Amino acid sequence: MQVSLNLHTRQQSQIDNIHDTDAPMPGELLEAQDLKGRFLGATHRPTAVSYTYNCHGLTFGSRRTQIVDPAEVRKILTQDAYHKITSADILPGDIVVYIGPDGDIEHSGVVVDVDKSALVPTPKVLSKWGVAHEVVHFLRDCPYVSTNVEYYRVTA
Repeated sequence: MQVSLNLHTRQQSQIDNIHDTDAPMPGELLEAQDLKGRFLGATHRPTAVSYTYNCHGLTFGSRRTQIVDPAEVRKILTQDAYHKITSADILPGDIVVYIGPDGDIEHSGVVVDVDKSALVPTPKVLSKWGVAHEVVHFLRDCPYVSTNVEYYRVTA
């Protein structure tokens, strides 16, 4: 069953979302297992395969809903006082968004740690991979294209 939660930005704009309580399809359960096998360096959290929330719902919706439209994510970043920061300035709690070739935000997550021992600071990210489970992974150790990412911090 799909419904929409009453979810707003700080500026009181409605955020389009989908709260879906349907059970996942068997193929999606297999896909989640495949991800665990392909990304052995990541920490695969013991969360269920679920339509309830997606990566943006984890990042911006407290694991309650799916935020599907990339324009809605941009609206949240703008209206919730997020400010773009450089990779040199990232800290745990900051947000990372993965930008696709078409300029749309395809994936998001929350920075939980930053490895500063490398030449370039390398964040560890908590995100949700599609309908699959939550994963703590290094920025590039995921099934999303990571050649174009942006970092944000909410400051108010």
